[in-house]
Amino acid sequence: GCGDRTNRDVPASEVRQASYRDRPADEFLDAVVARSRNSASYHDEASVRISYDNDGRWESRTEPLNVWFDQDQLHVRAYTLSLWSSRQSVNAWVNDPLTADFDSQVLQVPSIEGRPSLESLLSDEILVERLGAGLAGPPPQLEWLFAAEPMRRLFDSDHHFRFGTDRDIDGFPCLSVEVDAAGESFRFWIDRSLGLIRRVDMPPVVSPAAQDLPAEIQRSLELKGASFVTPAAGPSFAPLPARPTDVHRFVPLPPIEPPRVLGTRATRFRLASSDTRLTLTEKGADRAVTVLLLSDAAARSNTAFGVLQHWVGMMNPALRERVRVLVVFSESASSFIPDDPALPIVVDAGGTVATAYQMRPGSVVVLRPGGEVGWVQPELNAESLVNLGAIVGDVLEGIDVPQRLHDQWKAAVAEYQTELERQRISAN
Repeated sequence: GCGDRTNRDVPASEVRQASYRDRPADEFLDAVVARSRNSASYHDEASVRISYDNDGRWESRTEPLNVWFDQDQLHVRAYTLSLWSSRQSVNAWVNDPLTADFDSQVLQVPSIEGRPSLESLLSDEILVERLGAGLAGPPPQLEWLFAAEPMRRLFDSDHHFRFGTDRDIDGFPCLSVEVDAAGESFRFWIDRSLGLIRRVDMPPVVSPAAQDLPAEIQRSLELKGASFVTPAAGPSFAPLPARPTDVHRFVPLPPIEPPRVLGTRATRFRLASSDTRLTLTEKGADRAVTVLLLSDAAARSNTAFGVLQHWVGMMNPALRERVRVLVVFSESASSFIPDDPALPIVVDAGGTVATAYQMRPGSVVVLRPGGEVGWVQPELNAESLVNLGAIVGDVLEGIDVPQRLHDQWKAAVAEYQTELERQRISAN
């Protein structure tokens, strides 16, 4: 057990005195975290490091996950999100070119009296979502500083704590506390002199092979510059959006516009299948609906190939007579074609199909009767197969799927604009 976990001021001297002989590892870590919970100031230049094996080369990248806190002021940079809490107000904004800085929305809510609680800081759903939008989740420093019971789940009675090896972290002599949390391993590197956490090694993320990601991604939180001393300077802010829209709460963005290729037809082309039994043209193949998969050697494509084979095998005879499923390989990937494929194969030497339908390896296109693009699916796996089947069913029934998608998108944009206007804070 970790003893009495009441909030109390734990001076650095008490943390320093704790050793292998003085108290169990869980109580020692609890004392370290309790000191954070009661500190009046804290700041770091922390980042999360993601490391993985890329075809024999070890690669890594970092993302910001830092916290600056002093009295009643708080600044957080977590991935693309920035949060600033001061005596005047609490503001949050996003630096993300993929969403035009979250459409330039800037959250502005009333200031928080005194030391903030996690509940008061994290009252906006999208703020919470963005705060934890990376592989390491939200900054644990916020929990150490402001939660009523920091790391409550980690201190579960079934978890095992022990002291590990000692080493220097960024030049500071540190001891380690290792935690086995139901099979997930954490290692906390704690400054021997100052009693604060310098690094946390987190459990690796194991990627499903279908996602074509590294099999295992190592994660560590590197708390460079961590200090309880009152900061000599203010935090370093990420820029606000160029034309900010102040809002009472973040408004969820509408879906992106449907692919422009939907509803279009390709220019004339003609390709024969590898067994010469079928011909693929801009109008499709030999049945009412044509489903095309662009494949290559990547795991994502291999998974999609297998999913489509299974789907065709499960089709009833009536559906098979109306739907033709083809797999398209580029010439460079033709060596990866199975010896005895269960689906017709087309080798597209000039990349005609990929260009005509704006396809990437692993993606699927559904052609309506006559060759009009009825559906585009960027990635196919067992979970998304249900959606593909529903779309093919709609196309066979004569439903104009592209028009339906475009109408739904326009309605979603209109609804977003209405809600954004409702949440907008007047300049007056």
